Amino acid sequence: MYARTVTFDLNTDMWEEALAFGASVTDQIAGFLGLRSWVLVGNRETGKGTSFAVFENKQAFEAVNGEINEILAGFAVYFTSAPSEQLGDVLAHVDNA
Repeated sequence: MYARTVTFDLNTDMWEEALAFGASVTDQIAGFLGLRSWVLVGNRETGKGTSFAVFENKQAFEAVNGEINEILAGFAVYFTSAPSEQLGDVLAHVDNA
């Protein structure tokens, strides 16, 4: 498995709009072939957030990376600084679903 994590800072004055944007892209993201899971977490008080996606493999991630970057670009209006991306192999994974 392969994962992509993005940490970011959101404008807390635009929290509701950011929530709505996140909800608006869930169906698009759910359609990514090879996506195992995706979670978007944010702290309303600090604006700190993290997006975490797990793919079957690096090739599955690379196949949708352009689409991911388009979504991230749309989300950028809510950022107060540049996001930070981390990519890599999943070393351990637990899924209780």
